[in-house]
Amino acid sequence: MEDVSEQVQGEEYVPEVMEQPLEPELEAPMEQELEAPMEPPTPAPRVRVRKVKVKAPADTKPQPAPDPNYWNSRLQEHRSSQRLAKDERYGNLRIM
Repeated sequence: MEDVSEQVQGEEYVPEVMEQPLEPELEAPMEQELEAPMEPPTPAPRVRVRKVKVKAPADTKPQPAPDPNYWNSRLQEHRSSQRLAKDERYGNLRIM
């Protein structure tokens, strides 16, 4: 045991240096940023877009006007088929 205590006494005690926390390093750049004048970001240059109307070639024929009775006739056909299906379903019931 005496040998160990002599070895420890012979050596100098060197305390381990702990690293400094990062907070002081972070504070310095923030202060520098706050001291610098705040400039608004410059907007991107606007690109002008020109609208151009393109004329259709003159040799094309205009489409004929749609038939105004087309959708009316389609609706009537649909309703008649619905009525026939309903009559078929309820045709065997008696009225009381």
